[in-house]
Amino acid sequence: MFNLCYNKGMENTKICVKCGYELLLEEFYIISDGRIRSWCRTCMSKAAMKSAKKILKKRRKFKVCIECGKELLKYSNRFCKLHYIHSATRYVIGRRCQKFTLKLIEKFDKNNICPYTGETLILGLNTHLDHILPRSRYPDLATSIDNLEWVSAVANHAKGTMTKKEFLSKYKITYIG
Repeated sequence: MFNLCYNKGMENTKICVKCGYELLLEEFYIISDGRIRSWCRTCMSKAAMKSAKKILKKRRKFKVCIECGKELLKYSNRFCKLHYIHSATRYVIGRRCQKFTLKLIEKFDKNNICPYTGETLILGLNTHLDHILPRSRYPDLATSIDNLEWVSAVANHAKGTMTKKEFLSKYKITYIG
């Protein structure tokens, strides 16, 4: 069943069809039915990267989401709604999490008005994901979904490391539009 080589006194080895190196069986991926792939892990990884780059180039050319190939947000040149929020989650929280992404989509769809300026929020244009209680002062709440809200980019930059309460008591922002 396996193409085992016993050259050089090595047991349980196989030759990679792509690079020609004789490697231990652990260096090859095993398919679900028990067969061993004919390319080693290194060659498979290089091929996967090359394939991914081709797909990415094609998706950029046709102006679709670079992650899934769906229609882009109106003001984004890389992502659909789901992957834009995935990206925001990773940037703000430090990791991607499907559970967080779905809750953040729900939060955005429920209320797409900035709580500080009253401005209508548009994903990819003027929207930021903000910590209500700043993560620099409340690190234990940094990854809490309840500590996140959608705000306008202008309000988020002005707020900095203030809490929502501090910011509202210090500034009265009015949106003219």
